[in-house]
Amino acid sequence: MAARKKPVTLASLDRKIGQLDRKVDQKIRRLDQKFGRLDQKIDGVDRKVDDAVVLMGEKFEESKRFMRMLTEELRGEIHLLADKIVSVDEKFDRRVTRLEKHAGF
Repeated sequence: MAARKKPVTLASLDRKIGQLDRKVDQKIRRLDQKFGRLDQKIDGVDRKVDDAVVLMGEKFEESKRFMRMLTEELRGEIHLLADKIVSVDEKFDRRVTRLEKHAGF
């Protein structure tokens, strides 16, 4: 003969619901802990990104200053070169003038 099932009572249902409620609470606590750790990791990544953005900004400003300095140096060198070209041109003109006088032009 087959064993008879126990009848379902409100007390047994209440115990089952209590057990399930505790299991759900445990799983929710574990999920909350995992989300907490995930939030901490995300905060860490955010800080690293913020630091990187600040560093890139500083490097960009440093590069701009360096480029300005190079530009000013280049301008100075261009002015010196232009002055030398003018000087050579004047010397050339004087020599041409002398040659013309000497040749009788």
